[in-house]
Amino acid sequence: MLLALLPQGPAIAGVDLALVTADILPALGASSFGDLSWCTQAELLQWADDTAKRLAHRFGVFVEWNAGPSVLPNISVYAVPPNHLDMLRVAIGSYRLRPSSVRDLLALDSSWQTTTGPVQRYSMDANGTQFITLYPQPLGAATMTVIFHRYPPTIAPGTSAAAVASPIADYFAYSMLAEARRKESEARMEEMAEHFQQRVALFEQIIEQYWGQGQ
Repeated sequence: MLLALLPQGPAIAGVDLALVTADILPALGASSFGDLSWCTQAELLQWADDTAKRLAHRFGVFVEWNAGPSVLPNISVYAVPPNHLDMLRVAIGSYRLRPSSVRDLLALDSSWQTTTGPVQRYSMDANGTQFITLYPQPLGAATMTVIFHRYPPTIAPGTSAAAVASPIADYFAYSMLAEARRKESEARMEEMAEHFQQRVALFEQIIEQYWGQGQ
């Protein structure tokens, strides 16, 4: 389940960025993509994809709850879900595990890699950031649930939906306009690009308040 976190709590919302690209055509001096000789919709959506990844990496906007993988006896290392950025919560059943570094585990138990028992902790640096390492090794089968920051699905022609609150559509619009007017072409307008970039910066101040990693 992909969540776009709103100030009031979790909610799922969506914006079709292909529609946003159509909405900004007048600002690019065109009435249709057929009139737009110096920029394509695919380019606009590529810039939108870059913007979505910036939202994920810088602000942690995209959060996912995942009911897996299944925990097996004596197996302590499990791959993170696809598009994982960083982990927020790991639980076995209803028990929330404590995040621990390898240094923490060594200080706790010099033989932590082979110790078995009820799982109490997890580490994200024991086997690389793409693996969850459980401590102690589980004695039996169990269900793991994780909540994590993630990258959103790729935005491109045919896959242009973004799980964001509808006001963020304007943020994407200004970001695409800034990149379009910054592009090397006969329509390059550096002053307009800077104007749109300032709008982007204003939105990012608001996004930082609502969704920032420190929240």
